[in-house]
Amino acid sequence: MVAIKKTEGERLSEFRKQKGLSQVEMAEKLQCSQPNLNKIEKSVVGVSATIRKRLFDAFPDLNPTWFSNGYGQMSFDPKDIPSLKTKDTDSSIVLSAENFINQLSRSRELFMEGKIPQQSMMILFEDIKKIMQLQKERIDELQKDKEFLKSLITSSRENPFEVK
Repeated sequence: MVAIKKTEGERLSEFRKQKGLSQVEMAEKLQCSQPNLNKIEKSVVGVSATIRKRLFDAFPDLNPTWFSNGYGQMSFDPKDIPSLKTKDTDSSIVLSAENFINQLSRSRELFMEGKIPQQSMMILFEDIKKIMQLQKERIDELQKDKEFLKSLITSSRENPFEVK
C-alpha cells in the first residue's frame, strides 16, 4: 500500500484546525483573504513565499520541516531548543568544550527528529560562528601576550640588572 503524501495546503489546514482557528481567523493572521486561504488549503494554489513568511512569523511553534515535507512533529516547544550558554568575562568567552559539544549534539538530534526547524539551526550556526570568531580574537591576543613575555624573558637574560 502506497502512502499518500499530504500537500503543504493540507498541512496548513491540519495546523489551523489543531490551533482551533476558522479559515477567516487564519486568513486574518496571514493577511490574505479567506477565499485565497481556502484555495491554498485545497491545493488549488501553492503557498507563496509571502504567506509562508507570515505563517512562521504568526506561529513560531510551527515546525517548518513538518510543514514543508511532513516529517517530524507539527509543532515544537521553543524551550526544547538548547542554547549555547556563554559567560562574558574580561571580553573573552568562557565556554566549556564538553558542554558545547553536548549541546551541539543534542541540537543535531532534535533537528534530525524534526523538533528544531531549519531556521533555528541556522541561528545556532551563526552563534557558533560568532563564538569561534571571539575565540580566534582571544587566541590572537594571547599569542601577542606570549610574544611580549618571551621578549621580556630574553631581555632579562641578556641584561639581568636592567630595569624597564
